[in-house]
Amino acid sequence: MEIVYAIDTSPVHKHHATRRSRPKASPFPQAISKLGYCPAWRLPGNTLYDPHVQAYSTQCEESQHVSATFNKFAHTLAARMDRSLRPAK
Repeated sequence: MEIVYAIDTSPVHKHHATRRSRPKASPFPQAISKLGYCPAWRLPGNTLYDPHVQAYSTQCEESQHVSATFNKFAHTLAARMDRSLRPAK
């Protein structure tokens, strides 16, 4: 994977508090991010991803559920997986 972007400290995920003020955002998890790109798979990814720093709560902003594009993708993927995982008749 080729590193295409790096940042020393960034929020692990978006919280409502990050939009309000720096002091309110400070206690939320942060980590180093190095965004890589895999030409073989044609996919980006955080090469330093650490699931242990995740701290989802009601303070998190989860905005993908309001995206029509994401919802179409999710429903199409779920339907395709459902068809492919059903036992043959």
